[in-house]
Amino acid sequence: MGLKTPSPLVYTIFGLHVISTIASMEMTSSNITWPLKRVAKIEGEITLGGLFIVHKRNEKYTCGHIRENGIQSMEVMLYTIDKVNNDSSLLPGIKLGAHVLDSCDSDARALEQSVDFIRGATTLGSDGECQCSEGPVSENPSIVGVVGASSSVVSVQIANLLRLFRIPQVSYWSTSSELSNKERFEYFSRTVPSDFYQARAIVDLIEYFNWTYISVVYEDSNYGSNGFAEVEEEAKSRGICIAISEKIPRDNKLATEEDFDTIIVNLRKKSNAKAVVVFALEQDVTPLMEAAKRAKSAGEFIWIGSDGWSGNKDVVHGREETVEGAIAFSPLFSNVDGFDEYFTIKTPEIGRASCRERV
Repeated sequence: MGLKTPSPLVYTIFGLHVISTIASMEMTSSNITWPLKRVAKIEGEITLGGLFIVHKRNEKYTCGHIRENGIQSMEVMLYTIDKVNNDSSLLPGIKLGAHVLDSCDSDARALEQSVDFIRGATTLGSDGECQCSEGPVSENPSIVGVVGASSSVVSVQIANLLRLFRIPQVSYWSTSSELSNKERFEYFSRTVPSDFYQARAIVDLIEYFNWTYISVVYEDSNYGSNGFAEVEEEAKSRGICIAISEKIPRDNKLATEEDFDTIIVNLRKKSNAKAVVVFALEQDVTPLMEAAKRAKSAGEFIWIGSDGWSGNKDVVHGREETVEGAIAFSPLFSNVDGFDEYFTIKTPEIGRASCRERV
């Protein structure tokens, strides 16, 4: 979830290590409808869906600026599919394909986009029998599984949709403990641990340093709210008091500069609570640290970060003095052999050439 630039994560899907590459971006230049749909496609006999945060969230235009680590994650998946297709010992006689979409870090948009994953899927009657719809077969490929999403709140929405069509989903970064409920999310799996374990690790750290009075800042989303609940419960069981908990608006509206300034003001009111747990994504932590910088609060707080922003250079850049001393948590990750070289030489021209090869 943050730009660790971990030379991309390794995802495991159906026993295969799935990495990423650029495929064709299909955009109509005329008669454009909104919201604009961008699709990366690779044709194949078995097609995997993919859902990534290629663009940042934007309240006005739905999709904002390019998000570099989202591009990396997409490239990793498609790069791996190429590696699998080029290795005859893995799936002899079978070509993997991909149908990759952009969530723009919005659960509403992600759900709308993900309708593509269920088009062409067989529907089931109340008795569990297969039912074939009348009319022509959909041009959309039948998706056998979906890689994604990154955000927990998006994964929850998508999982609720895909389970109706019994389509497996594997997330590479959704850590919410809610997704561990197999009665609700029986077709969902992930390659990262639940926030339950992250919360325990965070409180272990707090206990180690004998911080018994802390504050918590969390984003108003499935990821932030559940993460806060886990930290709160674990802290309470160990006699650690939470002085104040501040919520960053996210689900209903994007937080404003004033919202972040207010959070810093409120944290300062609890001056004895030096340690501040921040359970949020880098999109929200960056403006939070900017607010702390405006308030000239460097050295006042010890920031303890969740995996949503750990190792993210955007959070730190230009705010080094404010963020200095922060301790952040992240699941174990691995480099993908050959990906760095592949990704760092890419240019728009090379990307377009790759697209033409796949169309």
